[in-house]
Amino acid sequence: WSSDVCSSDLYETVHSDPLTGLASRQAVMEYVNQKLSTLGQGTSGAGLVLTKLNIREFNSLNLAYGSEICDQLLLHVAHLLMRHAASVGLLGRVSSDEFVIVALSQNIDNTIDKISQLVHQIEDTPYPSEKGPISLNFTVGFAPTLNASTSAESLLTQAKASLHVAKTNPGRSSKVFQESYVLIALRRQHLENAMRDSLARGYAGFEVYYQPQAALPSGDWVGVEALIRWQLPDGERVSPAEFIPVAEQCGLIIALGQWVLDQALLAQIRVGEHLGGHWYPKMRSEEHTSELQSR
Repeated sequence: WSSDVCSSDLYETVHSDPLTGLASRQAVMEYVNQKLSTLGQGTSGAGLVLTKLNIREFNSLNLAYGSEICDQLLLHVAHLLMRHAASVGLLGRVSSDEFVIVALSQNIDNTIDKISQLVHQIEDTPYPSEKGPISLNFTVGFAPTLNASTSAESLLTQAKASLHVAKTNPGRSSKVFQESYVLIALRRQHLENAMRDSLARGYAGFEVYYQPQAALPSGDWVGVEALIRWQLPDGERVSPAEFIPVAEQCGLIIALGQWVLDQALLAQIRVGEHLGGHWYPKMRSEEHTSELQSR
């Protein structure tokens, strides 16, 4: 091999995503920094829009379908991006299930609208896996700028923050960066890290509470409802309305849901033992689980 060939191969390895062939994270960073330095000059656009796309519930899809099928799903998305969005700007894959579109823009709002329409077109093309079609659903974060002094790293951070906020909404969702999103993204990341630590320590801080259910008008107990609660090491109690969406987004909801089911079953056994080996014949327990738990 000549040194020229080796250098060419090395450049390709560093600048091309090995699975999809799209631009790698490093290539995206170099491209964005280069384009930022030319904003407003000559034929360059007046601004730049960095768009980050995340496949919603990808971690759960990985658990349900396996890594091989999900790799094919990522390839499917890459091919759809090349078909529909290659003319818009640079296409890249910057992490497991996160893709980017980098577009120079004469009109920021029009560019965001155009990319949003392209994303919806891609979502209308499910992946025909051997286990059945997999619907595509993206969360999208936009980071626009008119400022040539902005860095690529800053734009990626802004797009990721927008993505985190968009994930709090069900279904199709997109957000254009605002400064407040940074704090929201930091809070979400803090909860995800704390949750992973808790699960690693035997679900420390998680508890299951049991709420009685009564029949009307008699008032007789007919069951109990199992409710999960979480307290952080610093004593803060986190609402299920806040931590359950985080668990769903980061792929921990299935493990968490199974733990609740296990705890509820153990509680039934303990009550039965306390009552001499008998559970109330008409008494039932009820656990509310995520939709992902039943897949």
